[in-house]
Amino acid sequence: MEYPTAKDVRRMTMRGELKHILLFFVLFAVVVAPLFFPAPINYLRTLIDGNTFTSACIYIILHIIGTVAAPIATLPLVPIAAVFFGPFYTALYSIFAWSVGAAIAFKLARHVGRPVLSRFVDLDAVWRFESWAPRGAHFTTVLLLRMMLPVDVLSYLLGFVSTISFRVYMSATVLGIAPFAFIYSYLGIALFGRSVAQLIFLSAGAVVLFAVAYFSYRHTMRIHGQNTES
Repeated sequence: MEYPTAKDVRRMTMRGELKHILLFFVLFAVVVAPLFFPAPINYLRTLIDGNTFTSACIYIILHIIGTVAAPIATLPLVPIAAVFFGPFYTALYSIFAWSVGAAIAFKLARHVGRPVLSRFVDLDAVWRFESWAPRGAHFTTVLLLRMMLPVDVLSYLLGFVSTISFRVYMSATVLGIAPFAFIYSYLGIALFGRSVAQLIFLSAGAVVLFAVAYFSYRHTMRIHGQNTES
């Protein structure tokens, strides 16, 4: 299998900067706008109250599509969905959807060629994180990486470059995405409820969890003698 050179990765990075800046503003608008213009949220609440099952299925499908058709960001849907489904069920729906999407992306990367995938997946964004996905990935490294990297990107990377078994990959995936699924869901309640104390507490918890995962990952890579270039 042919991997991109350092020059290719630099070119991908430069080309992707504008895309990520635009994406940031879109995500910011999606999350923040409802705080000042509650009418759309109230209208959606009216629709969802009578169609909870259908709405939950649509939410799950959107997350699966967002994971497989990388990088379509559906993360901003989590705090908004928490308002309608409740934070606990939103977290469960998110874990299920991300896990299914991660399984599909992993299988596609492992069994379908890059030329085919490049037609509907932005592989440039995937290969930007290539140095983070060790070819000898195991349960612990995947668990930690799930707390640091986007679900879609990591799923394709591990499918492309690692030799990890599907069962171990999925076990680490579910456990790795679960903590942040709950954090994002409860952040939504704190955000729309304008609970400053809860926002600070959850945000601090997310930062601490990410930091622990990051330094644990680097320590694990050093033990195994692998590069941890960021």
